Amino acid sequence: MPNFTFDRTAGDYSVRAEYDRSAAVVTGQVIAERPVAESGRHSDGVVYTVKVETVYRGDRRGVVDVFSENSTGRFPMQLQERYLLFIYPETGRLVVDNCGNSGPVSEKTAVLRAVKSLVSPKRGGQNPNSALHADAAYGRAGERERYAYRREGIGSDSLGSDGRGR
Repeated sequence: MPNFTFDRTAGDYSVRAEYDRSAAVVTGQVIAERPVAESGRHSDGVVYTVKVETVYRGDRRGVVDVFSENSTGRFPMQLQERYLLFIYPETGRLVVDNCGNSGPVSEKTAVLRAVKSLVSPKRGGQNPNSALHADAAYGRAGERERYAYRREGIGSDSLGSDGRGR
């Protein structure tokens, strides 16, 4: 996992701001929980095992363990409940900020819609993986084919005025 620093004092809990500073944003179902005792620099609390359903940011797949400390900052979760989680590392554990936008999927439909809009192309916008976008990288539509013909040794004299051959 990349080294992210989460600043709880940032004060901006807009969906965009929390998305940008989270190491992962996922939806998933809580499938297990286990209490953990205080140990060294770690507080006591609960580790929730979450089966990841959809990843919106980061590379978390399968299951992820999320720690919730036993303090006023805890983020309690219920077994079998589905959650939208903005996850970040803190002292070697993955955690969720209880002041943020995380919560049960059933209560976070507007937040989930906002997250989806952050990861999808805008309606009417261009898919960055489309062929047209790749053509635009060469300056204009059709240049990709022209470049491919030159690379394969087909001279420009065999190309028509449209660059596609006669």
